[in-house]
Amino acid sequence: LPIYRQGFWDLGGQSEEARVATQREIRERLELDQDLLTVLVVGGGDGLGGLDAITGALAEQFTADQTRRQILVVCGHNHEAVKAIGKRSFGEWADVRVFGHVSNMDDL
Repeated sequence: LPIYRQGFWDLGGQSEEARVATQREIRERLELDQDLLTVLVVGGGDGLGGLDAITGALAEQFTADQTRRQILVVCGHNHEAVKAIGKRSFGEWADVRVFGHVSNMDDL
């Protein structure tokens, strides 16, 4: 990850109130639920493999715990994973959003 990008480590000296407002704006832009906890799973390139299985295991755990969460899955250039995960149903406890290659990782 390009951790040298300021968005990964600093919000420009924003106050806590401004940071929360920025987070809300980003979630609105990405059409994410404002109130759900979010799990980010990243693969592709040198990233993690088995994204479909990992996402499924998370969804199963959320179902067992009866805790609704949203999972953002970034597959990079792995188009097969994007298709496979995009077709799959993960049940009512996991709201899964799948992405291919992204250039806004610091927003996710």
